[in-house]
Amino acid sequence: MAFAPPAAPSPDVELQRNLAQYQAIAEDLRVTVAQTDVIRRQLESLESQRQERRAAVGRLAAASYRSHRADSFNLLLDADSATDFRYRLALLNVFAQHRQLEIKALNSTTDRYTTTQHTLDALIAQQRGQQQELLAQRRKVEARLAELRSPPSP
Repeated sequence: MAFAPPAAPSPDVELQRNLAQYQAIAEDLRVTVAQTDVIRRQLESLESQRQERRAAVGRLAAASYRSHRADSFNLLLDADSATDFRYRLALLNVFAQHRQLEIKALNSTTDRYTTTQHTLDALIAQQRGQQQELLAQRRKVEARLAELRSPPSP
C-alpha cells in the first residue's frame, strides 16, 4: 500500500489562513496600541506627581539651607528646661521625618516612573514588530490574491 503525499492546500484555504493570520496580528496590534495609550496617560500622571514631589523636596532643602543646622542646635541649647528641650527635640525629629518621607516619596515616584517608562518602551518595540509582521502578512495576502487573479500558464 503506497501513501500519497499530502495534497497542497487549495488556494482558497491558503488565502483564508493568510487572512486569518492578518486579522489576528491586526487585533494584537490594536490591543498593543490601546495598552500604549494607557501607559502614556499613566506616565503623564506620574510625571506630574514627580514634579510636585521635586518641588516639595526643593522647598524643604531651601528652608534647611536658610536655617542651617546650627540653628537647630541653638534651638536645643536655648531650651529653658528639660521638658522644653524634649519638646524641641521631638519637634526637630518630626521635621526630619517629614523631610525623609518627602525624599522617600520622590524616590518611589521616580522609580514608578522609570518602571512605567520601561514598560512603554517595550510596548512600543512590540508595536513596531507587530506593524512589520502585519505588513509582511499583508504582502503575503496580496501576492496570493495576485496569483489567484492571474490566468494559469499553459
